[in-house]
Amino acid sequence: MGACHFVGVDVGAKELVVAMDRNGARESGMVLDNDREGHRKLIRFATEKGARARFVLESTGVYGLDLAFALHRAKRVEVIVANPRAIAASGRLRCSARRRMRSTLR
Repeated sequence: MGACHFVGVDVGAKELVVAMDRNGARESGMVLDNDREGHRKLIRFATEKGARARFVLESTGVYGLDLAFALHRAKRVEVIVANPRAIAASGRLRCSARRRMRSTLR
């Protein structure tokens, strides 16, 4: 099985700000246009040489919808559309659960 790249995308109305981890090494960030050509470039870059890619998009309204559909249709690509509020709430819950566990272990 080939390599798997992890890609985080901050979606804006006009641009995509991308961070990628390739084989455990962080790539320098890139900025692409949020249009069909930008989506194609991103998919091509993330899946070059037969690699699989896992994308996480921040869900901020409709700006990421076309990208999410393009990623969903692409081969060797998995996509997660994350709700920033749910992520923040999850982090708060984890922290409070850790505090409760520590207090019960004492």
